[in-house]
Amino acid sequence: TANLNSFKKEELESYQRIYERFLKKHPPMNKKDKAENIEKKTGTKVYPIQANLEKIEDIKNMFEKIINKFGKIDILVNNTGGPPSVKFEDTSINHWQKAVDQLLMSNINCYYKVIPVMKKQGWGRIINMTSIASQASSKDPVLSISV
Repeated sequence: TANLNSFKKEELESYQRIYERFLKKHPPMNKKDKAENIEKKTGTKVYPIQANLEKIEDIKNMFEKIINKFGKIDILVNNTGGPPSVKFEDTSINHWQKAVDQLLMSNINCYYKVIPVMKKQGWGRIINMTSIASQASSKDPVLSISV
């Protein structure tokens, strides 16, 4: 867990500039464009699925679509977005619950769906990713650095 108070203002500004340069080189794309870009760069067919990982029904439907399309799941990569930037004194229990649901429970709910499939296959990997990008570009990252 990072503590932004330990960063100097110049360091945070440097991270912000790096992030802005990254966005210029890699502008946000819609799902279809992202899939086509990955296919072009890797030669691998991409099957994008949009799901709200805070909703168990969306998770269930997502894994059903994957199994129906491919018959297996080799790797699960969990990479959810971060919670909103907010000062501690402006948070409520609802903010904290949403952050836990988004950053922790969404991963756990995916595990319940994917681990039985991977065990049946005899192989599989789960990769969990998080980022400090939201912390570096935010004045008040209390939720993202706490959960």
